[in-house]
Amino acid sequence: MKVHTAKVLSNILSGFILSSAERKKFRLNLMSKLTMEFLPLFEILRNKILNNQIIIIDSKNRKRKIYRFNGLKVDFRGKNSKVIIHSPAIFTNSLIEVGNNCHIEIQNSIHRINNLVIITANKSEIYIGNNFSCVGCKIENRDEAGKIVRIGDDCMFSYDIIFRTSDGHAIYDLENNRYINTPQKGIEIGNHVWIGMGVSILKDVSICDNTIIGAKSLVTKGNTHKNTILAGTPAKTLKQNVGWTRQNTDSHTT
Repeated sequence: MKVHTAKVLSNILSGFILSSAERKKFRLNLMSKLTMEFLPLFEILRNKILNNQIIIIDSKNRKRKIYRFNGLKVDFRGKNSKVIIHSPAIFTNSLIEVGNNCHIEIQNSIHRINNLVIITANKSEIYIGNNFSCVGCKIENRDEAGKIVRIGDDCMFSYDIIFRTSDGHAIYDLENNRYINTPQKGIEIGNHVWIGMGVSILKDVSICDNTIIGAKSLVTKGNTHKNTILAGTPAKTLKQNVGWTRQNTDSHTT
């Protein structure tokens, strides 16, 4: 049962109670009960009718359909879409909004995934690799349809990170009216990439394996060499032949 429907029903039934205080108490209790007991059933039926699925795949490759996942809210805004989570995975305060005919897949991770927000347009694809960690990242794939975001294995994201697969508005040539900023593919992040706080990554960017992206950088073009540091606005290669580890400098030994 939708929250709006539960509210309407509780208002009607509470109208027979004379005391305003008792009416309010009755409405709150009834709404809580209706939404808690019937909302899961409503979501299951709605997703089944619209062919939307949340699928959990365990370590033995066994698949199970569910309607919710702890720490992760999945909001289907269309039909014929799948969200696939490989367990184990630990989410906190995360959200996925899914359009029509989308495929979102997140591999298992030993690290916590916090404040991950994914917003898709129609026919979008999002792939996140093994052992991904995140403090706060928003992936906006909402404007043009059919774009793909791929994030490799063992990537570590800080907070206030934004991915945008589109400029969101068209720029066109006044001589021939042709668009000059149409996104071509999406965004691709290689394996073992560390992205610092406040980084923005724009459309059609590809980042190589073992890259470090410095805090507050604006990435408009990708890099062509592994083991590099990118930083700045716009981001440029600052150093090559570097590696990184999740350990801090006190605990890391070479």
